[in-house]
Amino acid sequence: MLRNDGTFRLDHISVTITGAPPGEFTLDAAAPTSLEPGALVILGVRMTAVTTGLRSATLVIRSDDPNEDPFVVGLHGTVVSLEIGRA
Repeated sequence: MLRNDGTFRLDHISVTITGAPPGEFTLDAAAPTSLEPGALVILGVRMTAVTTGLRSATLVIRSDDPNEDPFVVGLHGTVVSLEIGRA
């Protein structure tokens, strides 16, 4: 969740995911480029891997927020099986 608790609009918002092989962690939808005071948006992150094991990445949220730029979130997941039900 990305929430603007301030009294001014947040502008120049960008969200990137770094540290994982490309495509293993992705955003479900594009993040907004601005956020009004009091507004919030849910940022969905999906992990898709082609091999088993531990995966780690970093979600980096940049904006013109003078107090929290960048805001960094660690992403971690473990793939234990790639097997999908068979008929």
